[in-house]
Order: sequence, then structure tokens, then C-alpha cells
Amino acid sequence: MVISGAVVTGIVIVLAGYVFWQYRSAAPPALGDIRVYAQSTDLPAMSVPDHAGAEKQLREFADGVQPGYRVADERFLASGSPLVWDALRHFIGPCLAPSGYGLAADGFSSDFAIEYSLYGHSGGLRRWFNDDLILIAGFNRAAVPGAAGGDAYLYGYFRLART
Repeated sequence: MVISGAVVTGIVIVLAGYVFWQYRSAAPPALGDIRVYAQSTDLPAMSVPDHAGAEKQLREFADGVQPGYRVADERFLASGSPLVWDALRHFIGPCLAPSGYGLAADGFSSDFAIEYSLYGHSGGLRRWFNDDLILIAGFNRAAVPGAAGGDAYLYGYFRLART
């Protein structure tokens, strides 16, 4: 049985196209491009002093949530009302899906102060091209006092890169 050159060329082109598509879609989204949940707002780079401790706590949690990974990028947000974590997780999931990210883990910090959702690439080829993780972490029903006369519920988007 002889396979024609056109068939072999076609198969090679299809495979190359598939690998290229996997490579292009494996790029992590810019954290600034992920839509904000409900009526949340970005925290300024020079944050409110009351938030500094909370941001530090979230950052330290993000650094230790997955062994072998460190925070490569971060974005802090604040909401004027308590976060409904299931709603936040279901809101973020479709935003990350076009980049090939799927929910990998869900849970709480050891003291239950921080709730988180961790997203990673579901396909092996995409993971091979880019094994960064996206972490969404926020305080579990605890407000941080002092933001513009009211309490704020802080959460953050983190891109974790392998160390």
C-alpha cells in the first residue's frame, strides 16, 4: 500500500497546525485583562495603609500555595460587599477557558482565613509549552477596614511561575 505525498503532506500540515494552536493558546492571560467580579475595583499601586498587611498576607499565601511555584504577577482588587466564592469561581472560569486553563484545586488556607481557586492547563501539550498557574485568592468573609470610609473585601489574581 502506497501513501501519496499529498496525503503525507496534509497530515504533517494538520499536525503542525494543531501543535501551533496549542502553543498559541497556552499563553497565560494578562491579569489586567481578566474581568473584575461584580462591582470590584483595582487597588492602586500605592495601596491604602490598612490594606498593606492584607495584601502581604495574600501574597505570602500565593507564594506557598503550590510547591515549586512563586508569584510572577499579581493584581489586587476590592469589593464593597462580601465575596460569594462560588459565584467568583464560576465568573473567572470562563474568562480563563480560552487560554486553556481549567480549575485544578479549590480550598482554604490552613487557618480558613483565605479561600482560593487554582487554575492550570488541562492538556499535556499546553502544560509543556506553559506550566504557569493562575490563582484567585481572597479573604473568607473577613473585611479589611479603612478603605474610603468603609470596609473592603480584598482578593487577588496571581500568576504563579515555576521556580
